[in-house]
Amino acid sequence: MSHNQLIVPLKPGDTKIIYFVKNEDLFDIIHDAHIKTGHGRRTRVISELQTKYKNITYESVTLFLSLCVQCQRKQKVPKKGIVVKPIISRELNSRCQVDLVDMQTCKDGEYKFILNYQDHLTKFIQLRPLKSKTAEEVALTLLPIFLTFGAPNILHSDNGREFSNKIIIDLCSRWEGVKIVHGKPRHSQCQGSIERANQDFQNILRAMMHDKKTTKWSEALPFVQFAKNTAYHQGIKQTPYEAMFGSVAKRGLATSSLPREQIKYIETEEQLEQIIQSIDDDNTEQVEQNDNDLQQLETILQSIDDDNTEQVEQNGNDIHSAERVLVNEIQYNNTEQVEDNAEQSKLDHELKKKKKNMIQNRAAARMGLELQAERMLRSSRQKFTPAKPGDTVRIRVPDVDRGRMDPQNILAVVVAVDNKLYTLGTKEGVINQLYTRNQFAVCKEQILTPEEVATNQSVSLRKASTSVSQTGGQGYMRCN
Repeated sequence: MSHNQLIVPLKPGDTKIIYFVKNEDLFDIIHDAHIKTGHGRRTRVISELQTKYKNITYESVTLFLSLCVQCQRKQKVPKKGIVVKPIISRELNSRCQVDLVDMQTCKDGEYKFILNYQDHLTKFIQLRPLKSKTAEEVALTLLPIFLTFGAPNILHSDNGREFSNKIIIDLCSRWEGVKIVHGKPRHSQCQGSIERANQDFQNILRAMMHDKKTTKWSEALPFVQFAKNTAYHQGIKQTPYEAMFGSVAKRGLATSSLPREQIKYIETEEQLEQIIQSIDDDNTEQVEQNDNDLQQLETILQSIDDDNTEQVEQNGNDIHSAERVLVNEIQYNNTEQVEDNAEQSKLDHELKKKKKNMIQNRAAARMGLELQAERMLRSSRQKFTPAKPGDTVRIRVPDVDRGRMDPQNILAVVVAVDNKLYTLGTKEGVINQLYTRNQFAVCKEQILTPEEVATNQSVSLRKASTSVSQTGGQGYMRCN
């Protein structure tokens, strides 16, 4: 820094000198303050600079920080939250997911875990308490569910592909003829769906245990399951129960149209029949009164007709009597068959109506998921603008792939884009996996160029992270 510098005029009594910075000295001064604050962010660096310098702007500091490699490595990458290609399930049991909720801190006797099994289309969940989280016990718990509702085509588990494989192998060994495949590991949309279901049912369970003042959560799970399945779901625009069975869930007489004050006193079927009959009598009393008036009028008219036609009727009695006998015999023989056919026709109509409702509800659920997926894609396009080849990006390194003192991110450059999947490269080589746009953040400045990428070799994310580590990386080797 040059010796001749301008300073801010001192006021009477001031002894602190504030300097004006020349353009050629600006970078070095910001760099020194940035290092002094331990690679601090903009606010810390500005606060440090303002103690000695006057004319350094926020824009200058922001530009410097965008070029600092260490700061780019430690910045947060936007949370995924949104997928680029949402999954749309077309039918029941096309894709289901199983997840385990750890309850070891508040275990209920021998039960330490909760199994949550959810159908992706209908969002219908099944909750079961578990004593352990072994694949064998999970398979034994899932088997009765599969034998009742059918087995899914794809079974997904957030506990990892190896765990899913063990469950499927155990199920197939117990149920001959069944074929299930495992879903992609860590699929973000499936994971988000089951995690939201986990959060919802835990909130219901927590409130229920608080209201009942009990710690027996295993006994409350069936009630929690029913409450979750009968609650409106925004994604499918109906309750999971309606999407699964095609009708509203019944709670006995509580869902009937009977008055609430009368329902609580009903104990037997006879009492129920009496109340229904009394309601029917009240509702039909006025109708019966109108019918009586009409019958009186008809009687008067009939008496007039009887006087005029008495002779005619007498002459035709013999003929009509024979016809009546024949007609009565035919009607008597056919009445039972007609009643049976009418009853069967009514039953068939009800079954067809229920089946139609199930088809319509599941189609509505699928349409709701498609609309939800479209909203997710629209939000994704707004939040994650497309990256271009040559852009410098930040990739978040999972904790299992880096040491505790290693950078949270590594810097890479977009090498190629194919069908919205990005190939990223580093100085050590091209990373051996494809990325979607929501898995990295684009840097404002070009820190790394494509020419610096070692395109002739492929590296893993862990190896790329280890190459910039000062402590040797994660430190553990994968067992064979």
